Amino acid sequence: MFCPYKQVSSSERKSNHRKKLQKSQVNNISDSKPSKMSEVVEPEHNIFPPDPPDASLRKKIINDFCEATKPSKFEEAGCAVCGALTLQTELFDLGSLNINMSMLNTAGFGFTRKDRKNPAEPISELDGPTIDTSCHCICISCKDKVRHKKIPKFALTRGL
Repeated sequence: MFCPYKQVSSSERKSNHRKKLQKSQVNNISDSKPSKMSEVVEPEHNIFPPDPPDASLRKKIINDFCEATKPSKFEEAGCAVCGALTLQTELFDLGSLNINMSMLNTAGFGFTRKDRKNPAEPISELDGPTIDTSCHCICISCKDKVRHKKIPKFALTRGL
């Protein structure tokens, strides 16, 4: 037999659930102790609204928020080897690292070109490693690959 469907709100569902729980607790109590009926008492940890946090907890909350949202946590810069934007916390300064970049040379492949001042100048390639000279940092993955004398997968040297 079909009957109409009635949408039950979450507050009604919760109150029905609480009533069922209270009835089952009363039945359990009456089964075990038929002489005495006890009330259901709410525990103290459910007091609402809670007390405001003390000064040390407020200070910790503020300090943690400031630490999590400081600019170094979300500022990005480009990697000189692969050109990918990376968090500054995951970049290393190329000047401070002693890395041999000779494996990034691409002379003869036609990946690079020198600037020409007029069309009559011959087309020629750049000397040295194929890196982004405007970036002065290298990402962790590129640094590890270059240290082991391997070309990173997404390096500019690969002509991507």
